[in-house]
Amino acid sequence: DCKNAFFKADLPPEEETVIRPPLGCPFSLPGTSWRLKKSFYGLHRTPRHWYQLISSIPKSIGLTQCPHDACLFSGVLLPDK
Repeated sequence: DCKNAFFKADLPPEEETVIRPPLGCPFSLPGTSWRLKKSFYGLHRTPRHWYQLISSIPKSIGLTQCPHDACLFSGVLLPDK
């Protein structure tokens, strides 16, 4: 589901993002702020956070990233022994 893909990435701990809640939100008092824990579609760095999450999966199983094309991973997958 491409519409929800960006909501899956966690924000890195070194990046703190604070937003104001939408007007009329019943869950917060006027003048409060929210600290985000997950990426959000409208954030400038959301595509980078999403890519870091997705690219960590092939790296975790031993594939190496191509230096010329960041979306290409190569290697040999061996069955577990």
